[in-house]
Amino acid sequence: MSHDELITFTYNGHSFTYDIGDADDAERYEAAIKKMGDTEKSLPKDGSISVIYRAQCKYLKTFFDDVLGAGAGQKVCGEKDNVTICYTAYMDFLRFIAAQRDNILDTRNALHDLAPRKTAQPQIVQRNNPPAPKPHQQKNRHH
Repeated sequence: MSHDELITFTYNGHSFTYDIGDADDAERYEAAIKKMGDTEKSLPKDGSISVIYRAQCKYLKTFFDDVLGAGAGQKVCGEKDNVTICYTAYMDFLRFIAAQRDNILDTRNALHDLAPRKTAQPQIVQRNNPPAPKPHQQKNRHH
């Protein structure tokens, strides 16, 4: 798979370029995840199902807007507030990110395997000078 294919998230007929290996993209992702954590606390847990579903869809569409750009949430999840579609899109995006991370780790491991190894340097021994005595070999001199 080419790098361009790896960083293209295609969903619901729309394509977005997103590269978790890019520091700016990673920063947007981290901020969006943090925002989700903060927002999740205020999502309704009681009440009508329709109110709960609308809030959850808005929550996920906002994530896509924050990560992929304004309007991405509606493009990815559609105009309606269908919680099944929104959660499925979110799971697919997380798989997309996981595949990129796996690729980064595989590349890093391959580079580690290919990198030249440090070999032990030969010790230089001077033959004309005897080695300095070790501390336990020195005589104690009392003055």
